[in-house]
Amino acid sequence: AMMSSSPFFLALLLEAARGAVFVAKGLSIVLSRFVPGAAGSVNPLLQRYVLGREAEIINWAAQMEIFVALMLVFNLLQGLRNIMVLFMYWQYLRIRYMTSSRSRAAFATVRYQVDTLLLGPNSKAPAFLGSAYTKFKAFAASQVDISSMHAQQQQGGRSCVIM
Repeated sequence: AMMSSSPFFLALLLEAARGAVFVAKGLSIVLSRFVPGAAGSVNPLLQRYVLGREAEIINWAAQMEIFVALMLVFNLLQGLRNIMVLFMYWQYLRIRYMTSSRSRAAFATVRYQVDTLLLGPNSKAPAFLGSAYTKFKAFAASQVDISSMHAQQQQGGRSCVIM
């Protein structure tokens, strides 16, 4: 049961991390404006633990989104998830990839790590796994290629270029 619920706990954790950054920014502004005495003692703590690490927290959250998606795939293979949840989450990631530079950077980091693991010169992975991964990677890249989506739209295909 824990393995089947862990993707959602992780998703909640990464949203809580993003929320902490948002709340810390707002709290810092409100305290500075309305309670300057408290701002003097609270703002350094916010800066030290949250605001000073904003980029690190947001980048971590973007990588964890991808990890959640991979966990959903493994859970589906074990029969612990249904395919609709997986499809909906990957659609969410597809939109995040097309709209967020941090998500693109996170995908690049994960892609590099998996390439090294499955396709690197010292890889001990079976050849069929590397081949399947290469095909999946090409398919995934085609799903976020804006120029091919526009071409498909011009040919009378999809009416929306994101979905």
